[in-house]
Amino acid sequence: MIYYVVRKCVSESGMKFVVMFFLLFLPKLLHALEGVVLDKYIKKYAITLTGKSIIEGAELLIIDSIINTDNDFQTKRTEIIDCLQNSNLNRLHVFYELNQEYLEGISLEYFYRELKDAFFLYSTRKNSIYYDYFDKNYSSFLKIYENINGGNRLTIREFQKLIVDNYVYDQINMGDNNFVISTFQHFIGRKPTKFELEQSLNIINYQSGILFNKIGSSKEDYLNILLGNKEYWQYQVIFWFRKIFHKDPTEEEILNYIGYMRESGSPEKLIKELLMEVK
Repeated sequence: MIYYVVRKCVSESGMKFVVMFFLLFLPKLLHALEGVVLDKYIKKYAITLTGKSIIEGAELLIIDSIINTDNDFQTKRTEIIDCLQNSNLNRLHVFYELNQEYLEGISLEYFYRELKDAFFLYSTRKNSIYYDYFDKNYSSFLKIYENINGGNRLTIREFQKLIVDNYVYDQINMGDNNFVISTFQHFIGRKPTKFELEQSLNIINYQSGILFNKIGSSKEDYLNILLGNKEYWQYQVIFWFRKIFHKDPTEEEILNYIGYMRESGSPEKLIKELLMEVK
């Protein structure tokens, strides 16, 4: 349509000039417009995945190189999300997100003090009847510390398990009943039934119990069962949907996205797919 309007308004030589102009500058214009749109997405991705709106350091260099490739727009978005999800800033932000939800927002400095205390108890109480507990508590803290400081990377599901299986969480939710009720609320968004509570208490106290049709007899078994069933997958869709879109998903959206949880067992791919839906 534009072509025919221009064709009537200009001479043949003028028309050639218009065509040449578009051929030369249209790609640059489209590239500039793409950059503006990508900047909007990058800011949203950065806030969601790192807690910061401005990207610096190695991630900035990587994202700049992604933007300047000849890849299509959707591929660039995917690669930018991958870059931010794999960054150390993302590890630290995941700690803050889960910390807010499960540990009442303790500071990183407080966590480091707990890590130091846990090491002291672990290293000096070898003859204590609670030594196994001190050992496990220190091990949990150390894995969290290594993850947020660029060491061995944990999945979000592994991180969730560690962040509720330590001394700090036990102090916030004192007693076995409170532990079971809190972990149910944190990971599947509801309180346990009477039967689920009874069976869960058996499991975490090293007795045989049945939860979600699976048998367990330890605290580790309990967390593996709780964070490995359909209700956990479903609630992770709700949890991360709220974080990204600030609203609850519909039943249809839950059904559409729960497969990403079923596939991997941890929310990383789910989060990526949700971010690709950001407009």
